[in-house]
Amino acid sequence: MAQLKPEEWDAHYARGGRFRPLGPAERRLLAEHLPAPAGGRCLDVGCGLGELARHLAASGYRVDAVDRSAVALAEARSAGATGVTYRRLDVERDSLDQLPHNT
Repeated sequence: MAQLKPEEWDAHYARGGRFRPLGPAERRLLAEHLPAPAGGRCLDVGCGLGELARHLAASGYRVDAVDRSAVALAEARSAGATGVTYRRLDVERDSLDQLPHNT
């Protein structure tokens, strides 16, 4: 499968493209199997519109959320979640030193 370019992801989100949201069963499983430990950190790769990142932050994690689409990240940021830092990043090619919770 060919990897989409950032501008192709931007076009997807700009035309209203979305993915299935987290369902109740997924939220329950996350709470059951991944409760946030004190100082817990998460990396959400390919965060898109940030729904999972916001859910994890609301659960007590500090979250670095990365995506290649500036359009998706702008919409994710507009949701205004505490505990989430968004970065435009290609995890295969860019330095992870840009992540604030990397240390």
